[in-house]
Amino acid sequence: MDFEKFNIEQDLSIDRYQLHLESESLPSVYFRYSDALREAKEIAADKKDALAATIAERSIAIREECVANGTKTTEAIIQAMVDKDGEVLNAKKELREANATVGRLQAALSALDTKKDSLDNLTKLYCSGYFVQK
Repeated sequence: MDFEKFNIEQDLSIDRYQLHLESESLPSVYFRYSDALREAKEIAADKKDALAATIAERSIAIREECVANGTKTTEAIIQAMVDKDGEVLNAKKELREANATVGRLQAALSALDTKKDSLDNLTKLYCSGYFVQK
């Protein structure tokens, strides 16, 4: 997921003199972020599955290596070896990054909800003549 393709500051800004355009564009902007969040959640789920598979593969490989070397081990030692394995650490890092993207997109959607509320309030102010110069 390429989060850099979004310009959240621009998407959250409001031109109070173009409320009709702001209101018209908000649903499509919201949809872009919602769809990106859906995609990010799928990626995070795939990364979680990949982590579980990597842990299983490395655990089996480490056990086989210990048996081949005649090394006596305990479950705690094998778990520690799995936890420090480079492939496992890399898979964990990828999962953390995917979850961070999900979090950023959820925050963006929350901010877009706030923008909607702000547009509603600005529209009420406009209708009440608040922006009329005296």
